[in-house]
Amino acid sequence: MSEEQTLSDYLPTVKAGDSVLVRGANNAITQRAVVKVTKTQIVVRDNVRFRLSDGSQIGGIKFSPLMIIVPTADNKQRQIHGRLERWAKSEFRSTFAFLTVEQQLEIYNLVRSHAAKLMADPPPETKLAD
Repeated sequence: MSEEQTLSDYLPTVKAGDSVLVRGANNAITQRAVVKVTKTQIVVRDNVRFRLSDGSQIGGIKFSPLMIIVPTADNKQRQIHGRLERWAKSEFRSTFAFLTVEQQLEIYNLVRSHAAKLMADPPPETKLAD
């Protein structure tokens, strides 16, 4: 997919079985599986329908409309970032609690070192007290 491809070029190429990126509330981007494509509509999982002409949602909530967007590299990156952020907020806490203290410390040091590399300031490594 080229970066210059527009939504009007992209929508006619969508077919059943494809995945599309959908922008919703708070500009959150999610990936949805296409179930069916008709002459005028794209139907995704959970029977959510979009116009084939412009990618806007048919029906739905007036103040929180969904819209199909072109899957550019930037949009795909934002979708992955949002998915990981939602996972970290919802499931990571309970999963982290099941780990041993050593495993938690290993993850903590790994995350801190990666964050420090991004900020170009390596932190001192934290160790368990003996």
